Amino acid sequence: MGKHEGIHYEGAEGGFLKNHLVWMGSNPGCQYGLIAESEAVVNIDDRGFLYGDGLFETIRWKGGIICFTSHMERMRQGLQILGIKLEWTNDDFLLLMQMVARSNNVHDGYIRLSVSRGSGPRGFDIPEVCNPMVVIQAREWNSIGGSGWKIVSSSWRVARPPLSRVKSMSALDKVLAKTEAHAEQAQESIMLDSLGHVAEGTSTNIFMVYGNEIVTPSLEWGGLPGVARKSVMELAQKEGVCVSLRNIPHLECFEADEIFLTNSLHGVIPVRQWDSKEWPEQGEMTEFIRTSYNNWIEKHITF
Repeated sequence: MGKHEGIHYEGAEGGFLKNHLVWMGSNPGCQYGLIAESEAVVNIDDRGFLYGDGLFETIRWKGGIICFTSHMERMRQGLQILGIKLEWTNDDFLLLMQMVARSNNVHDGYIRLSVSRGSGPRGFDIPEVCNPMVVIQAREWNSIGGSGWKIVSSSWRVARPPLSRVKSMSALDKVLAKTEAHAEQAQESIMLDSLGHVAEGTSTNIFMVYGNEIVTPSLEWGGLPGVARKSVMELAQKEGVCVSLRNIPHLECFEADEIFLTNSLHGVIPVRQWDSKEWPEQGEMTEFIRTSYNNWIEKHITF
């Protein structure tokens, strides 16, 4: 599997999709609304563009939105941490995301919801008056299968809480960590926290299996609380599987019987190799969780 495994776009030219529509504006009924992707522009003074001052959510779409409430909860917690006031209801987001996905005839894909603090004077000081900018995109998405991912240990460390709990537009640490994975022909790079505990991947959360127990980082010292992570933990506990959250030293992970990752688009991803350690076959627990999760999400779609 190549370094760009996971997402494949059809009909893309010059970075845009032909006849593709996006929604952008400062309020649900604003003057921009639904426009061609090739015509969508961001103000050069937008703080998301200048400083990464904003956040985003990447949400799975299968004729409806998967785990809509969980994504909204995490987004609103992030907005609160950043101090961005957005007077939108969940129904506002729901209706516009549905409109964008359906206008683009997306059947099995994803929605990217981005929220910037908006435009303002140059400088790090937060303007007294801000009009947050919302951009909603939706695209068809194809996951390239395989027997499992190769992952590598990153030299980059995750941010400390509370910023680590925000799916921030400012993701340079993850961008640079991902280049380390690409250099090793791997699909993901695993980042540690400041104390040397395993925290997360650049776009995934990580789980270790020891016997009949599943262990995942507590995120006490850094790491994003993933929506798929939350769903897998709840699902496993309902199925009677012991799930533990704790700080996990880096080297301890290599003693695991199985390892898998979670991500809202990919779901549950078996790990076949981490650095030089290999797990040649997908384990029984990983297969059980993967199958259970795939069945579970079909019942958690908001239409």
